[in-house]
Amino acid sequence: SGTGGVSQVASGAVGVGTTNPLADFYVRGDAQITGILTAGHIAMGSSITFGDDDRAYFGNGTDLQIYHSGSDSFISDTGTGDLLVTTSQMRIKNAANNATMAVFTEGGKAQLWYNNSQKFETTNTGAVVTGILTATSFSGNLTGNATGLSGTPNISCGTIAGSTGTFSGNLNVAQNI
Repeated sequence: SGTGGVSQVASGAVGVGTTNPLADFYVRGDAQITGILTAGHIAMGSSITFGDDDRAYFGNGTDLQIYHSGSDSFISDTGTGDLLVTTSQMRIKNAANNATMAVFTEGGKAQLWYNNSQKFETTNTGAVVTGILTATSFSGNLTGNATGLSGTPNISCGTIAGSTGTFSGNLNVAQNI
């Protein structure tokens, strides 16, 4: 292959910096474009580097933007509709890529992790919490068994009318029943 300025070969291909272009338009070496490059498809052999606050825009109104501000990274969807991420399983990891934060599995469980230890998982019947679950209030029907109560647990009930139930174990009553 030769080198040279700009050349056109019999096939119509144009070479810049070469007399043997390997594509319809082939640049051997660096190229700088100051303006808008319009292309139907761009294939990269390596990577694209953007500086801080340089953005990759998608959509006619630049509705979707991906960029780094210098301190934070953004995927910004400012258009109409939802931002959809489609996958059969999504795993979110920490910046060092050595600890799982969340896993979402298609048609199955969603898992949340704390310090690389699973703490919450949805199941086909509800959810499983590993560790302590604290709530400031509870509303609804409480069914099942409360186990592992220690110290002096405080269980309060509203008005119980027309219902029966059983309780086994120690029961401390602080007020009249």
